[in-house]
Amino acid sequence: MSKQFKEHCNCSPKSSFGTCKVCSRIKIVILTKGRTNKNLYYYNYYSKNNKDDNTIITDMWKRIKELPAVRNVASLIFSITVYDNYTDSSIKQVQF
Repeated sequence: MSKQFKEHCNCSPKSSFGTCKVCSRIKIVILTKGRTNKNLYYYNYYSKNNKDDNTIITDMWKRIKELPAVRNVASLIFSITVYDNYTDSSIKQVQF
């Protein structure tokens, strides 16, 4: 039997389709070069927690790469790391 993950969040205001740094299963961290740039953190929609990792990561990347915050630091990206948010272990890492 596969592990069941949270599909609803009790941490934030009621929403059927949102992200939460506690309840979301996958976290993507974009590390940027330089001290003046902040690192970017993105969490998956917790309603998608029961999908497999690759599906969640692919869907997240499609959503993230179009965001203005990521486009503004595209030339300053040092690495992108995908974490399992529940165990805080690294799933994938890409360095530039």
